[in-house]
Amino acid sequence: MKLQRFVEHRKMPWINGRGVTHEVAVAQIGDSWDWRLSIAEVAEDGPFSVLPGVDRVLVVATGNGMTLTIDGVSHELARFESATFDGESETLGELTNGPVYDLNVMVKRSANIGKPLIEVQHLERNAPVRVGAAQNLLALVVLEGSVAMETAGDGFPFNPVKARASRLDAFLPTLDLKSKSSLLYAVTNSVVALVSLTE
Repeated sequence: MKLQRFVEHRKMPWINGRGVTHEVAVAQIGDSWDWRLSIAEVAEDGPFSVLPGVDRVLVVATGNGMTLTIDGVSHELARFESATFDGESETLGELTNGPVYDLNVMVKRSANIGKPLIEVQHLERNAPVRVGAAQNLLALVVLEGSVAMETAGDGFPFNPVKARASRLDAFLPTLDLKSKSSLLYAVTNSVVALVSLTE
């Protein structure tokens, strides 16, 4: 697993130009992409970019939450809560009390690689979690606290200082994840998001 700090995510404007996002990972195919994972800064109320043919999942990563109105239906999201919606839907975001960061995964249906999934896990301090050799894992993003990860075979006993991540840092799978598993270790009480594809 590769550790990528928040400052290393690629910063870029939204498609509609109303905000900024930090690209964590992308499956780039020429000038296009099959899937994309990013962390968006939402500083004001406004419409989301329209992305026809795309399946989306959003999780509120920081802040006091927001209300998403998707095709006229409102969904109140507290921190760490998620919403699944179509990219072509008319979507409006309204902040609850101040700006938020939200974690987004987008998958093009035409790619036929599955649907996006974000699983939020609350981890107690010192609790180890085995991350298996799952080919559909796109990333593990820290939403709160501090965690460390070490791939089996890197040398045990486990050293939590070796690859320690904080809020909005991400672990990205490398080729060795197909043959090895990794141990995730909560240095403090933490919340993480496991981003993957489902059939």
